[in-house]
Formats: sequence, C-alpha cells, structure tokens
Amino acid sequence: MLTSALYAQTIPTWSENIACILYTRCTSCHNPLGIAPFSLVDYANASGAAAGIYDAVINNRMPPWPPDPTYRSFAHEKNLTPQEKQLIIDWVSNGTPLGNPGNAPVPPVYTNSEVIQNPDLTVRMPVYTIPPISSDLYRCFAIPSNTTIDQFITGVEVVPGNRQVVHHVLVFQDTANTTLILDSLDPAPGYNGFGGVGSNSAKLVGIWVPGAEPVFQPLGMGLSIPAGSTIIFQVHYPVGSSFQQDSTKVNFEMTPVPTTREVTVAPILNHGAQLTNGPLFIPADSTRTFYSQLTTPFNLTLLSVAPHMHLIGRSIKSWAVTLLNDTIPFIDIPEWNFMWQGNYQFRQPLKIPALSSFHGEAFYDNTVNNPLNPSIPPQDVSQEKPPPMK
Repeated sequence: MLTSALYAQTIPTWSENIACILYTRCTSCHNPLGIAPFSLVDYANASGAAAGIYDAVINNRMPPWPPDPTYRSFAHEKNLTPQEKQLIIDWVSNGTPLGNPGNAPVPPVYTNSEVIQNPDLTVRMPVYTIPPISSDLYRCFAIPSNTTIDQFITGVEVVPGNRQVVHHVLVFQDTANTTLILDSLDPAPGYNGFGGVGSNSAKLVGIWVPGAEPVFQPLGMGLSIPAGSTIIFQVHYPVGSSFQQDSTKVNFEMTPVPTTREVTVAPILNHGAQLTNGPLFIPADSTRTFYSQLTTPFNLTLLSVAPHMHLIGRSIKSWAVTLLNDTIPFIDIPEWNFMWQGNYQFRQPLKIPALSSFHGEAFYDNTVNNPLNPSIPPQDVSQEKPPPMK
C-alpha cells in the first residue's frame, strides 16, 4: 500500500522513469541509424513524439511483440510490462516532464545500423535491377564464400539492400556447384527459383522477414558450413518492385571449434504435406482455418520458432503433444502482423520426446473485412497462386 500511495503522488519523468524504458524496449530500432522513422534516444525527440508514443502504447502497437505472452514466454521479449505502459501513459498525460537530468541513464550509442559490426564473413549479392514484373518474383543469387576450413555459423544477420522491395530472404549454404551453374546460365545476376534454390543438397541457415532481427545460437551451438561452401540468397520481390535495385548482404559470426553442437533450421510444419485439411486454398470472400500435423520419430531439442504468413493471414498457433498427452506450447500469435515477424527464441531449449506430434493452426481471412487484404475485390488464393504483396 505504501508503494501504491507513493506512486500515485509521483509524476513520472524522463530522467527517472521513461528513458530507461525506451532504452530497453525501443531504441534498438528508434535510433539515428535504426530502421524506425525517428529516434527516441534523447529527451527532445522523445517528448516531441509524445502524442505518437501515447497512441502506439495505449493501442498496443508498440513495441511490436505479436506473441501472446500468456501462452509462451520468450527470451528478449520487447513487450511492455503493465507498470511500464502506465508510466509512459502518465508521463505523456502530464506534459512529458524532464525531471533531474543528472538522474538520467547514459544514452546508448549506435555507431552502425548493423548488429554484427565485426563479422567473420560478409557475403553480398551483386546489384540487381528488378525487371518489369506482373507477379511476385523469387530470385536466387549464388555467391562463393571462399572459406578454407569447416566452420559453424553462430550468428546470422541479413541486411536487405532495399527494404521497400525485399519481401523476405532465405539464406542457404551448399557444397555442390549446382546453384553456381544455374546462376551462370542466366545473363542477369541470379536466376529465378520458387520454393527451393534448385539444389537438393542446399541447407537453410538463415531467414529474414520484415521485423526480424539477427539470430544468434546458444553458446556451444552452430550451423555447419563446410569449407568452400556456396552461399545462396533466395529473395522474394513483390509486384510493384519493377525497376528497383537491390544488393542484399549477410553478415556471419562463425567458429571453427569442432566440438560445436550442430543446429538445423527446418520447416517442421508447413503448407505442404503436413496439412491435414489441405490443399491450401482460400476462395475469394471466404475465411479458412488450416491444420497441420507431423510426428517426430526421434528426440528433438527446439531452440526457437518462426511462424510465417502473408497478408491474408490473421492468426497462427503451434504446439506439440507427447505420447503421455502432455501439451508443449510453442507460440500463439492471435493478431498476425505481416510487418512484424521474427525468430522467437525460447528461454530454455525445449526437449521434445520421440513420437510426439507437432500441431499447427492458421486462420486466413480473404474477405473485405481484412484491412490488409491486398486484393479488393478479393481473389482466390492458393499455394500455386499467392496473393500479390502490395
């Protein structure tokens, strides 16, 4: 009661209350070099953006954290606590007082928009000018890594060359020459490729989608990258990208330590064979819920989960059920936001016993009631005919 009484009589200030919250939750994006449109590192900028901050916080749009925290808690969560949210609301409502500047925390310093500032390997695709396109383009770019020893990737940071047109990036490594040959056969940089990259031996090592951050493996773990591997980017360019240029790159942190435990990136549940009520087809002016299921024949340790949907997706959820009928929740995103996707790392690795069943549930809204539907009037959508990405 004493704490509540004191709080009721105290107006939050920038120096004593708000700066610390913004530095912890917001300024990784809202800094002079970040992807956000304005900085929140200093008092002048934050107080000037007070109305926008209030609106975003009270409507739960910022900080962006789509997963339901009551279903599964993740590492590095950005969502505000109820107390932090109330402090920001009270600060704005009372005129954004500065407080005693001497009590303010030291502002974070951002010297580079990239997180991995001293990468062990950087691979950049050549400058590519997108040709005139009337449908989404999936373009693959094969680049030799020129590595000379077997190593493990411990950190991956995809840096889109043109965020306005890069819809998503899949990063693969491959020891075969197949992708290099495919690239050489096309006179322009790269080659067209939907689904995979044209090589059965290619292994997925990284993913970037809007809102995603660099991915780092736990200590002692990494993704294998043999000496001389080719790095392949599969970049998705949506309709409306014609004549734009892109030169996406990837920064890698790596280690040669041979005792590193190998990690694999795998689409365990997807819109293919795992659908129990497929195929994936959402007629115009309709809603559909799809379910997927897969049983693992061996023990697994899961480090993270990365749901993916497009603009007509509205919610997505996944979990596992053991032979003892115990449910292991993975993630629940009740309000899907295409612009804020991520690779969500579990606080502790999840051990999944052999013969457990994985389950997924995804709800799609292909009607005019979906404000993000890219087609008005709505059009039929299927695996073979995805919606345009406007």
